Amino acid sequence: MALPNVPHQTGRVTSGDVTIFYRRFGSPGRTPMLVMHGANYFDSYDWIGVAGALAADREVIAFDRRGWGESSWSPSKDYSVDAHVDDALAVASAMRWDKVIVMGHSASARVVVSLAANF
Repeated sequence: MALPNVPHQTGRVTSGDVTIFYRRFGSPGRTPMLVMHGANYFDSYDWIGVAGALAADREVIAFDRRGWGESSWSPSKDYSVDAHVDDALAVASAMRWDKVIVMGHSASARVVVSLAANF
């Protein structure tokens, strides 16, 4: 399957015992967004079109959750909500964002709720 033709950069961030793969879209502007895929066959690849559209006036990051896509598996098998929250915070911190809009699909909704409740 060919990669959708949406300009973006890729990178990796270390979070605990994993490396998180991300796709970065857009440029600084309005409040940046962090897009998290759900649990099934999804990873950041599935969000390229959506992230590209959202990035018209802001930076958007779509990343692969730990153990999915191009992110690494956790050697300690930590797939807790807290670990996923830490991953999202690690990505936002690496981008030097002090404020972010988070969007989670399916299983990532619980991560978004935890982020909102705790921060």
